[in-house]
Amino acid sequence: MAVFSVISIIMVLFSYIALFFRFRFSTWILVFPFTLILVKYLKECWHAVPYPNAVEVDLCIAASILVSSIVFFFAYYHTKTTFCETIAKKFFLLPNSLSSYCMKNSFKIVILLGGIYLVLFWYSRIQLYGSFSEAAFAMYATAPDIDVPPLSARLALYFFSFFALVASYRFFLCFSNENVQIKSIEWILVFLIVISHISTGNRGQVIKLPLFIFFTMLLVKAQINQKLLHVNYTHLKTIGLFLFGFFLFLMLSDVRKNKYESFTEFYNDINVTTFVEGGLIALQINENSEKEGGVSDTVAKSMQIYGNTQPYLGLFYTPYVIATNLIPREYWKSKPNGYGRQIVLDYYDLEDSRHSVGGGTFGEGYAAYGYIGGFFYTILFALINGVATKFFVVLVNGAFDSIEYWIFGLGFYNISINFIRGDMLSSWAQSVYPLLFFVIIIFSINFFSKRL
Repeated sequence: MAVFSVISIIMVLFSYIALFFRFRFSTWILVFPFTLILVKYLKECWHAVPYPNAVEVDLCIAASILVSSIVFFFAYYHTKTTFCETIAKKFFLLPNSLSSYCMKNSFKIVILLGGIYLVLFWYSRIQLYGSFSEAAFAMYATAPDIDVPPLSARLALYFFSFFALVASYRFFLCFSNENVQIKSIEWILVFLIVISHISTGNRGQVIKLPLFIFFTMLLVKAQINQKLLHVNYTHLKTIGLFLFGFFLFLMLSDVRKNKYESFTEFYNDINVTTFVEGGLIALQINENSEKEGGVSDTVAKSMQIYGNTQPYLGLFYTPYVIATNLIPREYWKSKPNGYGRQIVLDYYDLEDSRHSVGGGTFGEGYAAYGYIGGFFYTILFALINGVATKFFVVLVNGAFDSIEYWIFGLGFYNISINFIRGDMLSSWAQSVYPLLFFVIIIFSINFFSKRL
């Protein structure tokens, strides 16, 4: 048992409990992303994942958890509400007439964007795998050997994050207004998108849309002071969608690190175990499947090689990678990799790999510049996290009058979720890029509308 980390986690959780009793339910929701990563690491500690220099790694992660939490709350409570409102009014609002039109025609917009996304998604998958049948069952397959993934795959990823924000607003209208109903075709569209994502084997992509919709329901309940147990048919369908997505998340959690040459090989390696008490069904890989440690294991690998067998990546390596990420690799073959992929290459001495891991902010920072980098990244991204969460609270409180406030509000919450774990490059790509895309759209519309 990793004693130091468990103690730090308990201390942080006690602060969350204090917040829960002092403030309203929505305040507890805003710290939920931190709780997710704490529980995840607590699970690792409980199962005693073996890694070199266990005590040193545990102390570093424990310290980074405490520092992250302190800096997060500092940034959240010292970011002025007026500052958030000023930025929002200047950069996030569409012309009133267009904003009203989008609110009234939210159904048509969701169907249009959802249809475009499905076409773009399957087009990129077929480009990658050669045929629809190969692409549809690719979650268990060995990826094709190509130097550069198609540009359409990256566009599909960014577009999905944008669509998820817009779709969540449609559900926001439904949960907050009894006169607005989610139509059957919208449920079918959401279900098709979730099912389509199974082919990627990406558990985050599968759970993202159900999680956004489920969180939207909780947030609306908190805002209108509605009891959690007060549910209608739409709420039940939302809960069902979330449970379905969570089931797929569990399944893909087990198969994502294993590659198979055929469906038979995949099927033979799966056990279906029913947990009667919890009522959950989880697909579990047999014990002979190769497992790899989580965040603590990746941090240990960083501390083992960087500064010893490998030079540090550089204090500003991750910001540089983020700044150059939008340049397609087909035009820049030697474009630097994100930390998650680079550590796999360095640790196993490989020339190329599609595998990527997450070491949290401390692990990534340590690879950049040792202990200085570890705590520099911890503080930097905790600051981003706290400010983004403050924007989330301010914007969501004004979402009843503005579609843009809701989209940006939940977008900032998406930043909060993504920036607490994993590879910072992928976190930026999945959360910040969609917001920048939306800012560019709004700026362009406002610019040309003033000149017409």
